[in-house]
Amino acid sequence: MEKSHLIHNRKIVLIFASILFLVIIGLSIFFAIDNSHKTATVNILVAPTFATVEIDHHKFSTDTTIKYYPGNYTAKISADGFESQEITLELSPDQATDLYLYLTPNSDRSNFYQQNTREGTRMQTIVDYLATKSATEYTDEHPITNILPIIVVESDPETFAWTEFRIDYGKFKSCKSDFCLKITDSTGGNRDRAINLIREKGFNPNDYEIIYSYVPPEPLP
Repeated sequence: MEKSHLIHNRKIVLIFASILFLVIIGLSIFFAIDNSHKTATVNILVAPTFATVEIDHHKFSTDTTIKYYPGNYTAKISADGFESQEITLELSPDQATDLYLYLTPNSDRSNFYQQNTREGTRMQTIVDYLATKSATEYTDEHPITNILPIIVVESDPETFAWTEFRIDYGKFKSCKSDFCLKITDSTGGNRDRAINLIREKGFNPNDYEIIYSYVPPEPLP
């Protein structure tokens, strides 16, 4: 009787173990398939360190790299005593997206980053990263910025005639667009020469809004 009972218990244990094994295998396959669809990468760095980072109703660490499903999502970042932020993430397959930002403290915690060395260091890292990224994106969008400004100052030792002009880029008061080139001519008559110089550098002047300004030097007192 006892032997029969023992055999029965062993059968139950074996059946349970087999079922558990199959469940584990099934879950492993499920998660493997599920993770195979997470082909987008998100690099997260947020200040303060105790902030809540939520993407698609899932919470993540403030300093991590995750794999996620491609698509458009809203990331919500919040922390007690700070102004919350919501940003749109466009996650593309096999590409990395950076979620780097810092929350602004409320007025009663305005010196938070100055008073907390660790938090202040992280915030500065984020600020530096965003500044570098912005500069890189600006240069990528406007490659001509790599050769500007151009400053030309020439003089003729025989006639003592001199030429001076410069070419800058940016958003100037008289620009109609967000990006234009500005020729500032100090001696006059150098507009065409400046435009030809742009062409010689490998850029098409017709691709840009160009403003010309003749600004003679102020006479000596």
